[in-house]
Amino acid sequence: MKRTCDGNLGGGRKIGRRAFTLVELLVVIAIIGVLVALLLPAVQAAREAARRTQCINNLKQIGLAVHNFHDAFLGLPPASIGEPGGGGVDNERGCGRAALLALILPFMEQQSLYDDLKFRTGDFAGTLFNDDFWMHATMDDALRSGYNINGFRCPSRRGAASFLSSTGPDVPASGADVWNVAGTYGPQGDYVFPVGGMDEAAPGYGAYPQYNDEYTQFWVTRMDGPFRVAEVPGVTAASWKPRDTMAWWSDGTSNQVIFGEKHILAILLGRCTTDGDTTLDCSILVTGGGKSLSTTRDNKGVFNRSGFDYRGGNASTTAVRSGILGWGSAHPAVINFLFGDGAVRALPLTMPTGVPHPVYSSVGAGNLTPDDQISVFRRLATVNAGLTISSL
Repeated sequence: MKRTCDGNLGGGRKIGRRAFTLVELLVVIAIIGVLVALLLPAVQAAREAARRTQCINNLKQIGLAVHNFHDAFLGLPPASIGEPGGGGVDNERGCGRAALLALILPFMEQQSLYDDLKFRTGDFAGTLFNDDFWMHATMDDALRSGYNINGFRCPSRRGAASFLSSTGPDVPASGADVWNVAGTYGPQGDYVFPVGGMDEAAPGYGAYPQYNDEYTQFWVTRMDGPFRVAEVPGVTAASWKPRDTMAWWSDGTSNQVIFGEKHILAILLGRCTTDGDTTLDCSILVTGGGKSLSTTRDNKGVFNRSGFDYRGGNASTTAVRSGILGWGSAHPAVINFLFGDGAVRALPLTMPTGVPHPVYSSVGAGNLTPDDQISVFRRLATVNAGLTISSL
């Protein structure tokens, strides 16, 4: 074979290589960056959709548990097991007894936890406050971790389950007042039921009695939420039984809000603080003392826009209380609510909710205005309010 003058073998072709220029490389990187920027929101949206679906499923499971409890006990699960009798004094520790979420545990596939609570409280006659339960000498962190129930926690708001350790920063001094929020440590969660009391001046729509009174026998005739305190016909709370059947939801199960997502300030997530005006994330097994409101929200509570939605002002004002005590979620623009028929609906943050709960000490300030009486959410969360879903 002849070799040509340029050094190549005869009949052959010169083979050359061409590399990327810097401009071409930058263009490729820019295109990849744009694609990633477009893809990330879609990935985040997909993840949030999955988390929201799980949150909806959690509420549905609570709804099934409520219905199964009703079938088994021939009545609705009580808001709390209070004490018998009348008046405020002899009922003061009633709010520390087992609340609704504790009573439906067998129907959430948590029979062992239910049995443990029943044993530790003497068939629920005792309280679930710190010294009696969560901080008791027979409890350790291994046992406490067993009470973290994923079905009571929204994955959009919380990551891995956690609990307040016996050596945590919020643990109170020994002998703390049971009315203080320090008495309500325990497993934390995101789902609460609406509770409110009827004002005599405006039957069916009022704001009193106060939160902690709503778990006692004395105020039962003034309760207008979906769940009322248990009947206690005997001399101890161990003789409790359901007070109401589903007939109590006289507007119909499909028109009655029975559970929803509660507002928690981002700075207080995972904490049961000692500030009585800003406590939210305490035990879900009890109705709570004072203002902890771990398992309830007021029927008139406002819808909060985000975990940073804190209505500023003096701690005694309704503006601050509305920002603390209202409803809210970690989902964009909506809050999930469970209705009595087991359906879960996402209600928009723009839904009218009425005026905030009045200042606790202002007895008589609970009289409502005509604007509040037609509040959509207030009437959905109140029994016998006369509002149907078809009218929305």
